[in-house]
This record gives sequence, structure tokens and C-alpha cells, in this order.
Amino acid sequence: MSSSKSKVPAPVLLPRTTTWSPERVAALPQLLEVRQLLANAERLGETALAEICAAEITKRRREALKAPKPAGAKPKPKKAAVEA
Repeated sequence: MSSSKSKVPAPVLLPRTTTWSPERVAALPQLLEVRQLLANAERLGETALAEICAAEITKRRREALKAPKPAGAKPKPKKAAVEA
């Protein structure tokens, strides 16, 4: 009995960074997702993707700091200490 199995070539593996563009990372709705992607990229040694994620995290933090605070977010005055 001869084995007539034909060998199928392995699929070509593209670098993971080709599927994650800066625009696609920016489209992630939550910062938590970008942080998770950064952790995965670092774990897998994908430095280009890790740099994209780090830049997006920095951008979102800066935007959050520039955003105006809601009107009701004023700090409450501290009450004077009551002496016994």
C-alpha cells in the first residue's frame, strides 16, 4: 500500500503587525483593549505593534487630561476638625 497523500504547503505566515495598523489600534473602543494588545505584543516579541500600542495609550491619556471636567466634579470642601 502506497500512501498517496499529497503534501499541502503550509500557509504563508505574515508578520502580526501587518494586521494591526495604527488606525486599527486607534479604533479599539476601550483603553483596556489597547493595554491588553500591548501586553500580548510584548509577550510575543512584536516590538513594532508594541510601539503602536504605547503611542495610542499615550495619545489617549493626553486627550483625557485635556478634556474639560464635568460641572459636578468640583472637589467638596473639607470640614473643619471637631475638637473634643
